[in-house]
Amino acid sequence: MLTFGRCRQECLQESIAHYGKAEFNIFKGFVIFHRSRVSYNKNVYMLYKHNCGPYIITYLDNKDSMLNVNTKFVKNCFNDSLSATKIKSLMKAFLKIKCYYLKVDQEGNIYINPYSSQKTLLLRKAKGSLPKDISNFKLYNDQWYILK
Repeated sequence: MLTFGRCRQECLQESIAHYGKAEFNIFKGFVIFHRSRVSYNKNVYMLYKHNCGPYIITYLDNKDSMLNVNTKFVKNCFNDSLSATKIKSLMKAFLKIKCYYLKVDQEGNIYINPYSSQKTLLLRKAKGSLPKDISNFKLYNDQWYILK
C-alpha cells in the first residue's frame, strides 16, 4: 500500500487538490469501496448505507455497466433498501472521483483513501463538526487532515 509517507508532499497536494474539486453530497451517509478485481475492467465494490449493507456490486468499469448487485448480506435496512438506479448513480459518481475508499458521514465529513480500501488516509472535516476519530488525524491545511 502506498502511503503519504512514501508519496511525499507532492502526492498529498495533488490528492487534496483533486478531491477538493469533487462533489460528495450524493454520498452522505454512505461508505463505498473497491473490494477486488475480477478481470481487466470487471471489479467488485462494497456499498453500505448507514448500518445497512453490504451491497456487493460487480461493475464493468469501462462500459459503465452494473453487472450484478448481490443483496444476500444486506441486513438492518428496515425497508430502506436502495434501488438499482440509486446504486448505479452512486457507482458512476464514485468512479468519477477515482479513489478506493470513500465514506461520508451524516455530518458531511469525508474520509478517503486514494490508494487502497484498507484504511482512511485523508479526512475533509465538515465545518462545525467534530468527528469522533479526529485525534487519529493531524491537520494538513484548512479542513483537510491526514492520518497520523
